[in-house]
Amino acid sequence: RQKYKRRLHEIELQQRVQMERQRISRDLHAHIGAYTTVLIAGAEQIKQKTIDTNVQQSAELVTENAKHIMGTLQETIWVLNNESITVTDFCDRFKFYAKKMMQAFPHVQIQFNEEIKTDTELSPSKALNLFRILQEALQNALKYSNAHLITVCINSNDYINIKLKDDGKGFDQFLLHEGNGLTNMQHRANESGYNFKLTTCSSGTEIELNENKHP
Repeated sequence: RQKYKRRLHEIELQQRVQMERQRISRDLHAHIGAYTTVLIAGAEQIKQKTIDTNVQQSAELVTENAKHIMGTLQETIWVLNNESITVTDFCDRFKFYAKKMMQAFPHVQIQFNEEIKTDTELSPSKALNLFRILQEALQNALKYSNAHLITVCINSNDYINIKLKDDGKGFDQFLLHEGNGLTNMQHRANESGYNFKLTTCSSGTEIELNENKHP
């Protein structure tokens, strides 16, 4: 009887937590999402109504930043609405994000290689951390590498292995700890129980994430 009561209490607690997460998700969508949409619309109207180049550029910057906020919000809501996220769901979500990003870089191709033998479930916080790492790596590759091809490999069997590689120019080893979000990427990987590795040379850059089974 005591075991049954404890289990019932655990289930009720999980239900309350999930209900609270859904409430936060609705609030984010209703308030921040709505205000961000209005901000984007206002910036677009300013661009259309002015002939001042400086004002147009400022409005464009506001629009891009607001769209970035909206994208981040959508990813956060995606995580909040799920108690767990499978590797397949994670892959699909990142592919959706990547394809949207690629629209602004038509000269770059992206290729996805997936081998999911075990559709492992990820906790929401772990899924979001891994997503943010890939997001940062993809943005760096698109903005700085002069790459023509970006390859994303996601394997899930006994453990999860993720790679994102570009065929760009690489960058100076001295800069490895100086920027491009590398410190944040390393921190997110450690927090999620993953080993983070970055290699770069004149023929490209690769980031690799390996699930650490024995932290």
